[in-house]
Amino acid sequence: MIIRHNFYQKSVFFNSSNKVTATFLNVFSSVRDYFHLSEINRQLAEENALLKSMHVSSFITDSRNTFYRNDTLYERRFAYLPAKVVNNTIHRPDNYLTLNKGSKDGVKPGMGVISPQGVVGIVKDVSPNFSTVYSVLHSQSKISGSVGSDEVIGTVVWPGKEYRRAVMNDISRHNTIHQGDTVLTSSFSQLFPGGVHIGYIESFSVNTAYDFYEINIILAVDFSKVSEVYLIISETNEEQTELENKSINE
Repeated sequence: MIIRHNFYQKSVFFNSSNKVTATFLNVFSSVRDYFHLSEINRQLAEENALLKSMHVSSFITDSRNTFYRNDTLYERRFAYLPAKVVNNTIHRPDNYLTLNKGSKDGVKPGMGVISPQGVVGIVKDVSPNFSTVYSVLHSQSKISGSVGSDEVIGTVVWPGKEYRRAVMNDISRHNTIHQGDTVLTSSFSQLFPGGVHIGYIESFSVNTAYDFYEINIILAVDFSKVSEVYLIISETNEEQTELENKSINE
């Protein structure tokens, strides 16, 4: 009766009631948004994979002057398949990741794997629903990389110590490099498109016995936090490998 017949008390009551209702609605909205994050992340990953597949680095140029119907200036070389990391190791001599995509999704051994930050590794084994990847943090991992304005080619390997650091070999001291230079995938790679981040130069010295640099790099990917990745489908890899093997065996 007091609230119904007194304007001030009615105003105070309804203002307080609205505040309580708004608070509950905000909490409900936050909870609802939290449980939708997984679906939102999945949709974003699929959209990013599509955008990567459409990027110019995923195509090879066809320089022919004569074209037939349905031909285009660019022929697709790489396509991308989003996946989620379901298991990961970083402190072993040979480290692996397990992904939630397998042969049913078109995954094959030898596929490159990247994250939004950079190179992750290469697919090792595949089952119908899962695949294992030996990461950059693996004793057998060798990633072709380029550095400097001249895009000098070297090989990135993991010495088996810190999970954020690797070394780059095979670069002659006659080439010019600088501390802080970005290390990217080489355009000669069959598994990765050129220009994907591997890391950047932390320090370097010259091995006078071999006349090559000893280069220490910080990896672009923090493997303790990697969760969303992309499998790279190289649509010309088998053709190139078959032709090169044929030339070697002849």
